[in-house]
Amino acid sequence: MAFTIGALAAKDGGGNAIPGGLVAADTVGGDAGPWFLFNGIVDGVAGSNKAEVDASNRLKVLASIASGGVASGAFASGAFAAGSISAGAVAAGASSFVKQEDAASADADAGVAMMAVRKATPANTSGSDGDYEMLQMSAGRLWVSAALDASAVASGAFAVGSIAAGAVAAGAASFVKTEDSASADGDAGVAIMAVRKATPANTSGTDGDYEPVQMSAGRIWTNTLLGDGVNAVAVKAASTAPAESDPALVVAISPVGEVAHDEVDSGNGSKIAAKAKAGLSGVTLVASNDRSDLFSGVDGVLIVRPHAPLEDLVSGVAAITDGSPTSVIASQGAGIKTYITSAIIANSSATAVTVDLRDGAAGTVKATLPVPANTSGVVCNLPVPLGFSAATAVCADPSSAASTVTVTLVGFKSKV
Repeated sequence: MAFTIGALAAKDGGGNAIPGGLVAADTVGGDAGPWFLFNGIVDGVAGSNKAEVDASNRLKVLASIASGGVASGAFASGAFAAGSISAGAVAAGASSFVKQEDAASADADAGVAMMAVRKATPANTSGSDGDYEMLQMSAGRLWVSAALDASAVASGAFAVGSIAAGAVAAGAASFVKTEDSASADGDAGVAIMAVRKATPANTSGTDGDYEPVQMSAGRIWTNTLLGDGVNAVAVKAASTAPAESDPALVVAISPVGEVAHDEVDSGNGSKIAAKAKAGLSGVTLVASNDRSDLFSGVDGVLIVRPHAPLEDLVSGVAAITDGSPTSVIASQGAGIKTYITSAIIANSSATAVTVDLRDGAAGTVKATLPVPANTSGVVCNLPVPLGFSAATAVCADPSSAASTVTVTLVGFKSKV
């Protein structure tokens, strides 16, 4: 039962006067807490349940309320005016819902549960923009926006290395592409831009600073200087001879002729030139791996040698009487093959024989040549070179003993 206490009368919570009124306007009593003296107290409904109150039976208004002493709904909405609860009135502690900043947490700490409205699909629940509304959740997870507003991420928000390699997936709709993947129409990408500059110049403060690429008329400015940083590349017409004042590198652009086969030669088409020589015996030899001129006869016909240069020619002679396989040209070493282009065989005996050319003493027969008796020589110029295995001797093997079968072989060596 609630009471309103006046100077001369006491009323219950419904505004009904309580018979007897206030005995004294001042508080009396020596115990802790204020004390008020009444003649009697009755409820304000039926005037019954009267309790006599006098000096020996005083009504005490307690300064604190025991746990559970306030019934549910005892305080009406708005009963506590703004600021009526002083800062610190609710003590902080483990059993209080109030916690101090930086205080350690512990098991069984009291607190106010934060709740949200379960919504399978999030939507506005308040009347208009700016109103308060409940947080919404589904399947135990809080609904949050998957999109960021413009300028929501501040400059520098992502630290160096915070986006791991591969975090941005590659694909047609992504600006990231994988090496060696095929391009297709509609592929996404990041546009490469440059600063338009009629005349290129430094835009950064000092050497080593970053600055944008520069371009003009749709073309990127590039450096025409050579590696020395001083001399430039000059482009001159094909008919213009280089001068001493020209840069170190002069590029002469010659138009490619469009003269078809068997038409009269004309124009400035590219041609292969050779140096004419009356003979090669007077040519100065160059070192191995040096660049060399092509040579032709004085009639302009290019000088060529069949099969191999002179340095790679090989030959050998063997006289055989016992009819056994005999090496004519020795092995040329690891990885080096022998090719035979000519064979000359003489048989001074009265017995006709055949001679096998073998890939080693007991190897494969590569060719068999008939040699009549009492003949001064059989000459065989092969239409194509006859090849033998690398690092293997070329052997001649007469079909029987005969005195004497003389075999001469000529060819060249090659790694191929």
